[in-house]
Amino acid sequence: MQEKQSQSVQPQIIIAKSPKSVGIARILTLLFGPLGLLYSTVKGGLILIVVGAVLNMTMHHDYITGKVTDRYDNPIQWVKLTFEAYGGTKGVVTAYTDEDGNYKAVLPIDGSYWITVSQDGDKTHREQSHLDGVWVRNYTLYEE
Repeated sequence: MQEKQSQSVQPQIIIAKSPKSVGIARILTLLFGPLGLLYSTVKGGLILIVVGAVLNMTMHHDYITGKVTDRYDNPIQWVKLTFEAYGGTKGVVTAYTDEDGNYKAVLPIDGSYWITVSQDGDKTHREQSHLDGVWVRNYTLYEE
């Protein structure tokens, strides 16, 4: 008599993964940048998010510009404007007015700034403001 040997049969498991559409990946990347790239590759999307943040910090082009005049609307030359990001803890930028009273200062980051406008013989103007993007801000200084 022949003995029947019992053999356990292991079921074969097949995982079918549907391929991601290259067209959709391109469209999402064009529309949403690194966030859209996350659809096709998480690693690539995360790398681009980090690279984008670093480039934004190093290539920040926001600025404030304007004119400083006296109470008679005459331009004042060599007025010192100081922009202290977050009370000076995140950077300080100083600008001076030209012969026409105009100034321009590149801001290192968006955020809260203490702005000081001063010149010898005039009252110092100091204010706190949230600055982001491009701002035009004119100031009038009065005699002490």
